[in-house]
Amino acid sequence: MALKDWKNLPDTSTPITADNLKNDGEYLKEYIDNSNTYSTDEVRIGTWIDGKPLYRKVIQSTLPETTADGIDATSDVSHNVSNIRRGTGTFIANAFFISAGYNSIPVPHVTSNINIRVGLQGTTNIRIHNNNTNCNGLTVFIILHYTKTTD
Repeated sequence: MALKDWKNLPDTSTPITADNLKNDGEYLKEYIDNSNTYSTDEVRIGTWIDGKPLYRKVIQSTLPETTADGIDATSDVSHNVSNIRRGTGTFIANAFFISAGYNSIPVPHVTSNINIRVGLQGTTNIRIHNNNTNCNGLTVFIILHYTKTTD
């Protein structure tokens, strides 16, 4: 197979934008429009591997207050998503908390004296764990990706 001389071909390309992809595929347009949208509202961001719509939602909360270092404190926060499908296609994509020094610290965060983690609890809540008094009440952001039983 011979290689084409791409340098000498006339430029007939059209820039790829969400608008000119509308007729070529609604999925791709939606992906471009929503791929960088992080919101506390539900945003459709694409399609899961089984063909179901994939959504993203950011949950903002605070780390629970432990009474002493080393004692695990938990709090359950509602994600307010109806008909979430547990298992395939539903997962916490990312989570982080903001330290007292305004640094973004990824979760889970485990050191010799700190254990901060999050996880899905049933179909309605996210459970947040904290075992360090210095982290009590710090803001945590949880980025949830999910599919629904109704799609």
